[in-house]
Amino acid sequence: MSLLNIKFISLSILVSLFSFVTKDYQQAETIKTTTFNAESLEGSVWQYEDEDLMYEIRFTEGGVLVTSHPHDITPGNDTWNQENQKISFSYNDAFSVYEGEMVSEDLIVGKAHNRSFTWEWKAYRISEKKPEQVLASTKAL
Repeated sequence: MSLLNIKFISLSILVSLFSFVTKDYQQAETIKTTTFNAESLEGSVWQYEDEDLMYEIRFTEGGVLVTSHPHDITPGNDTWNQENQKISFSYNDAFSVYEGEMVSEDLIVGKAHNRSFTWEWKAYRISEKKPEQVLASTKAL
């Protein structure tokens, strides 16, 4: 086998691998960008989890966020916003800001940051409540 044949075979293998990897990447991007019409989170309750904490989040009427976050020292100004699958919320006068995306009707994944740190988080839907039920249950927090 000549050196030219070996180079040709090597090049053919590289082209085949590139084609295979490119196809897998394109399929992954298609899955990643698949969208759905997310219903409003208003009235829903979620279990928040990150590397350090786990607590409950309630998305209530008017963009008011109610939570059992153990370090929330100013609960009266916690807010949330939703634009289709994009979700954002903040605590403590926006000291901590969370941005995420609904990847299914029951799962939000995202990143958060404050002045010192950045971290990843997830939230799992644990119930769907009517707004009046959420308001009544927040009195216990």
